[in-house]
Amino acid sequence: MGDSPASAIGMGLSAAYGHQGGKPMRLPPPAPAPPRALGRAELDALYPLETDEPMASSLSHGRAMQYAQLAMSYHLRDVECLVAADYIFYYRELPPEAPGPAPSVTPDVMVVLDFTPPWDTSYRLWEVGKAPDLVMEMSSRATHRQDQFHKHHLYAELGIREYWLHDPHGGYLEPRLEGWRLEEGLYRPIAGELQPELGAETFYSEVLDTHWGRLLDTEELRLWDEERGNWFLPPAESEADRLQQTRRADREARRADREAQARAELEQEVAKLRAQLKGFSESEES
Repeated sequence: MGDSPASAIGMGLSAAYGHQGGKPMRLPPPAPAPPRALGRAELDALYPLETDEPMASSLSHGRAMQYAQLAMSYHLRDVECLVAADYIFYYRELPPEAPGPAPSVTPDVMVVLDFTPPWDTSYRLWEVGKAPDLVMEMSSRATHRQDQFHKHHLYAELGIREYWLHDPHGGYLEPRLEGWRLEEGLYRPIAGELQPELGAETFYSEVLDTHWGRLLDTEELRLWDEERGNWFLPPAESEADRLQQTRRADREARRADREAQARAELEQEVAKLRAQLKGFSESEES
């Protein structure tokens, strides 16, 4: 005699769930659906390419940023890397349904070694798989407290190997260049060394394998160029510096000529006076 429908259903459930030691054995849950690819509008809402974070606050701030980016780009010209200024760095991913924008920071200048970025996106930590290797901030009235406290802790937490602060204005940092190196999750100060022969206080960067410098006479930021054996200057500044040195040398030469001429004229006057005195002496004796 065949099984009743109820018996068949019961046998099916028993086969589906099974029994182990008198307890039901449930099947594993279904695999989660793959994450849905976000459209451009959703990406822009979560990770916009512009933020409200203040950019360069003055001409000196902007020039210092430009110098740092150019100097490090030139120094790392043979290395696959990113050297970027005002590049938005998203460090925490948000679920698609979350309201944006995601938490971000916009370093004045940052360096990421062994990385070639796409040109149309921001820097997203979870996609790249590593934090920047070096960040430099230029302190200003609007940012110096955040640079010294919030970002100091944030960058250490994110694993950024070196953090540098430069004060192009004066009044916010003393000295006006400071650096920290990440050791066991904490930033340790990078000691500076006074080098009068270079006219600077120097600080060694392990990431760049060269020295930053704080010029003693102008407090300007400089990066040491090992090949040239001098501080790096962009072509325009280098030419301007060459012209300034040429003009200075010309002024020194003209001043030396004037001094030599004045000495020669003085010597002629002295010789003339001596000759006159000698003439008077001889006339009195005769």
